[in-house]
Amino acid sequence: MAEGVPIGSQGLSEEMPASLLLAPGSRFEGLLVALRAARIEGCARGQVRAMGPLEIGADAVVEGDLEVESLVVAGRVRGVIRAHDRVELCASAVVEGEIHAPGVAIAEGCRVDARCCVDAAARSPQPAAAGAPRR
Repeated sequence: MAEGVPIGSQGLSEEMPASLLLAPGSRFEGLLVALRAARIEGCARGQVRAMGPLEIGADAVVEGDLEVESLVVAGRVRGVIRAHDRVELCASAVVEGEIHAPGVAIAEGCRVDARCCVDAAARSPQPAAAGAPRR
């Protein structure tokens, strides 16, 4: 995802339909795996794995560990978030736990009680050679 993209711009688009949708009012407990883009609007408890972008809607509640390509949170998340690209917390987000990602965008107004580990170097699949200049 591009750097410097405004908050709220990384949501799912009509061009990339979700491979998995947990609709409002739905409850899921266990291991939830999405092979492409996914959206959670209901309640999920357990582990969530998304090979593509994951969006958590404003009324959604997720409790458990998330491993995703990228994440946009508008709802509530309690657990450990591991993103391979970026995490975006919208103004309505409430996050408790840990966030590990190469990039994190936090909108004014969200509530965060989390340990954050942001490492932009983790975005690169190969570490720089010893003594090589860092970019």
